Amino acid sequence: MLFLLIAIVSLISFQGLLQCKLVEPLCKPAIVGTFGDSTLQFSSRFRIESFYGKNIQLLNSFNPTDQVIIPVRHTLDARMLYGYGFEKYGYEIVTLELTLRNKGVWGNPTSIASSDIAPVKLGDVVFGEHSHPLNRHYVWIREFWIQASLNEMLNLNFYNNHFMTAGFFSFELGRGVALGDAYAVDHDILGFYSPNAVDQYAPGIKLSGTLDYDEDLAYDLYVAILHNKSDTFANVNQKILGQQYEHRFKQERGFGKINWLTAGRFKLNMEQGEAVKVIFEPYFLYNDQREQKVEFLGDASSKLGTLGFSIDAHLGCIEMGFEFAHNLGRQDVKGWDRNVIKSATREGSFIATNSQVVVVSSPGPDVPATDALYRPENQQYVDSAVMSQSQNGQLITPSTALTQLRNSDRRFRDAYTNTYSGCMALWEMRLTCCDGFKMAMATGFATGDRNPNRDFNHPHDSTVDSDYGGFIGIQELYTGNFVRSDFVMGGSGKIPRIFSFPTNNVSSPYPDKTSRFTNLIYVGIGSCMDSGSWSINPNVLSYWQQVPSRIFDRSLDSLHPIARMASTWLGMEFNLFVDACFDNSMKFFAVGSVFVPGSHYADLKGHALNKDQQKFLDRFDRTGIDAGEQVPVLGTDAAVSINVGIEYRF
Repeated sequence: MLFLLIAIVSLISFQGLLQCKLVEPLCKPAIVGTFGDSTLQFSSRFRIESFYGKNIQLLNSFNPTDQVIIPVRHTLDARMLYGYGFEKYGYEIVTLELTLRNKGVWGNPTSIASSDIAPVKLGDVVFGEHSHPLNRHYVWIREFWIQASLNEMLNLNFYNNHFMTAGFFSFELGRGVALGDAYAVDHDILGFYSPNAVDQYAPGIKLSGTLDYDEDLAYDLYVAILHNKSDTFANVNQKILGQQYEHRFKQERGFGKINWLTAGRFKLNMEQGEAVKVIFEPYFLYNDQREQKVEFLGDASSKLGTLGFSIDAHLGCIEMGFEFAHNLGRQDVKGWDRNVIKSATREGSFIATNSQVVVVSSPGPDVPATDALYRPENQQYVDSAVMSQSQNGQLITPSTALTQLRNSDRRFRDAYTNTYSGCMALWEMRLTCCDGFKMAMATGFATGDRNPNRDFNHPHDSTVDSDYGGFIGIQELYTGNFVRSDFVMGGSGKIPRIFSFPTNNVSSPYPDKTSRFTNLIYVGIGSCMDSGSWSINPNVLSYWQQVPSRIFDRSLDSLHPIARMASTWLGMEFNLFVDACFDNSMKFFAVGSVFVPGSHYADLKGHALNKDQQKFLDRFDRTGIDAGEQVPVLGTDAAVSINVGIEYRF
């Protein structure tokens, strides 16, 4: 109903706009100054918007708290572009760009940014992690790079121009699925469509240029540093590996823990007259992430490679695009001792205990069937235990010891390897029916798989190496080109999708979730009516899982639930994008969407997803009373989101 209301209001508004003078949308020229052979341009953009969403988390109308509203959010960008050398060399041999940003939700200063996550430790007990909001409206650098001509800088007599670019800049492969530019993304909620969600681009260096006489064959070679933990003495020597097998007395992180990425591509332009144009782009990427977190910081490493290509063709009134990518590489999960020192209270006293060592019998302060106290007489056995998954559940104290201790059933995890083998493909087509009216269709898929680092059947993980078939994209924020998504793939949040539920035998009965372009199949159609000063773009998309979720029917037998596969149909999304330009500097925009859940969510209805949602809602409860609140669960009600605002360029 709400979607229909938006469409009616939009059509009434545009009936008046049709009589207005047509102008090019947001084409106000930048302020330009020329000083000798230097050119300086300045432009800025101010975006102010509002958002409302209902049922966007749990699709459950019986949960009245599942709705959010942002009355006002603003984004201010200021861009400066400097170029030198056009008059003397015929092209700019040096280009520098700087974009500054200020953004925030009015009334919520914690939405601006936050500090890095740091551990909290008291004595020998690590309590967890914390970060602090930066609750001032400060300005930061979103984009800052310099590009220089290698021909002139190195005095190379090449016929073709070659450039080096360094700094913080956007770089994507294909349509940004295998590798996107979403390095530092804002904290948008689910369903908030934001084409400017990236708050900072990754730092990197790029070599680029052309290779043939006609300059139809271009290349890019890109290297980025995504995370560096070898930049200070404190980072290199931080003790994070004490739980790794054979590292009890060599706990420091070590040198060389840098998460770096390299990527390359060719772009071949093929034209035949003005009606036929084809762009072929083969590409590759390699990401070496030497410190990855499965359960604990630094307990795994990853080497991910992706090979792919994209094709874009313009054939008269028809535009088509296709892309395919395939993952290669592996994840090496280290052998790990899960036992850590944690805090607890016993008879009103604060104590420290071992998280994965259990007391069998004791005449002292240790209580049988509880976690062993952190005491010197206990730690001599805890620290000297044989590190092997075969020792889970085994006694670690001699028969003569007064206090008998044993390992928990999941204390040790042996090393294993996961091999990457996922793939994805996209296809889209757009037909220009007449001047200002276009029809489009699109489809795509990305393979999926269960979490390879979590055993869904047994209480402890398997040591068998596995093949992970889910597609892995890096910094991906794909929302579609010809047929756009607002709710399922849109924004930086995206609606969560559910993987399989574990059995009752595992420690946590809750499933994993994803919101990325993986384990997904979609088909969509759309149209666009564009007069130059306004445009209307409705889209309809349907979504499926590539690999079905496993659930358990506990209504028949709570002790022996029956496993079955849930339907793969996630549901349908109806959305409408509206833009109206008042002149060449101001634009009104509105995005509305309705997501109707499919039979997949009908099969999952009533299942609790995690404990964190309830903990989040109760985190300010100071009464200490457990009122027995019902844990929010999934439903099958339609979700609605509306995003409206004004963008002004000056």
